[in-house]
Amino acid sequence: MTFDGARATCLSVRRRSAIAILIVSLAVPVTRAALAQTVAADAASEARARFRRGIEFFRDQDFGAALAEFLRSFEISHRPNTLFNIGATYRALHRYPDAIDALQQFVADPSTRTSAHRPAAETALREINELVARILVRVTPTGAVVRIDDRALASAASSDGATPQIVGPGSHRVEAALDGYVSAHMDVVIASGESRTVELELRPIEPPTPPVAVAPTPPVPTVPRREIGFIDLVGAPATAMVGVDSALPVVNRSLEVEHGVHTIAIESPGMQAWRGRVEVVADRRRILRVSLAPMGGGLAPRVFWSVFALSAASASLALVSGLVTVQANAEFASHFRDDPELDAIVGRGRTFAIVADLSSIVAIAGGVATLVVGTRVEWVRRASTATLAFAPGRAAFVGTF
Repeated sequence: MTFDGARATCLSVRRRSAIAILIVSLAVPVTRAALAQTVAADAASEARARFRRGIEFFRDQDFGAALAEFLRSFEISHRPNTLFNIGATYRALHRYPDAIDALQQFVADPSTRTSAHRPAAETALREINELVARILVRVTPTGAVVRIDDRALASAASSDGATPQIVGPGSHRVEAALDGYVSAHMDVVIASGESRTVELELRPIEPPTPPVAVAPTPPVPTVPRREIGFIDLVGAPATAMVGVDSALPVVNRSLEVEHGVHTIAIESPGMQAWRGRVEVVADRRRILRVSLAPMGGGLAPRVFWSVFALSAASASLALVSGLVTVQANAEFASHFRDDPELDAIVGRGRTFAIVADLSSIVAIAGGVATLVVGTRVEWVRRASTATLAFAPGRAAFVGTF
């Protein structure tokens, strides 16, 4: 190869290398943008998959697994629909404060103002607020760490007041702890809709005293735990009395009943009573929605039919008597005046004419009475009904991502 040929080959190689470098430099931004889109698509795909997996767990009533999937999906996508499902799952787990927080975030999001699920979220918030209770904790001295059922409050309670904490109805333990003081606690039983103030006073820790030999104390016999379930009464009048089995009826909207099947009776003045058997499950809350029907104040349908039958019989008698009277008039016209049967024909015609007139009057009066009685008859009597569901029931959730 000559010098000129080698030089030409070298220039050609350099030119192709420059073009390749230019192509690579132009492709770098495109590759970065494509990589970012791929990462975003993968994140959206993962969020969607976890969302759908959470729905499957929710339908299988594995609420703990459903909550984990919904929380991870929301962490990735921040979609408001996922917040709705998180609130529904917290509600199914009886974690009412967390459910209220998630549903309030869903309602507060501007993008949900036109959402088809917003009415369901607002209804759920109202229903949960009817079921929850509130505890206000005051601690002396201030600065203590306060816990309710092992859950620390957002800020330490103080003697000058704190924000009431939302809890579910039932038994709760309130604890307060502060360095240098003996921890204190109080067990509180609170029903739905109630507000309770708990005051705790912490005592300073005293210096240790020398050990004193004491005789061993006999073991305290343990009391077996009672298996208790709960029934919340919804929809009954304020004057309704509730009786469980053979116990005297009381005015109560939240019942604590032992595990098993019980007979529930609900009565209210002026209303039809409802009685039914309800199965109570230990540590579960059930909602009994009652619709008491008013006592019947109208006439029975048989009164209407009795008056109607009397009117129809009178009308039939008037028709037959009228026909007989017309026949008697026709016979009277066909006889001579000196006919000896003429007097009998005249008497028969007058008698049936009177019967026809009286029957017509009775038929007309009976027709009017039928109309009046018909307006006062209670044709259909509605019975008292009740429906039963686990609280919070089959919680609604969003089925689309």
